[in-house]
Amino acid sequence: MMSEVDIQGQQAPELTRREREFLLLLVEGHSNDEISLALKIARRTVEFHIGNILNKLEAIVDLASPQEHPLAKVGKDVGVGAAAVLITALAAVLIGLLVLGPPLWERLSGFTP
Repeated sequence: MMSEVDIQGQQAPELTRREREFLLLLVEGHSNDEISLALKIARRTVEFHIGNILNKLEAIVDLASPQEHPLAKVGKDVGVGAAAVLITALAAVLIGLLVLGPPLWERLSGFTP
């Protein structure tokens, strides 16, 4: 069930109780994995709800600023940018493990695989 708020005579989507719960956890600095563990749900479910939050945010920005505005674009791009940064960071960690993992393992364990 989605409630709606009036913005300039148009109905804007409002976050559901569950989406507000996810948003609060995100604002507190929890990662998707931490939210998944805390709520005992799949990580994909967390990503689904966060996607809904971002879509509703974009709809609200579009209603509040129907003409193209640089700040509205920044608001929309923040969500996409955060996801891109996370993916890049994870890729960097993976590459670091692939490159540095075997020599580090060898030094720490004295074992050569």
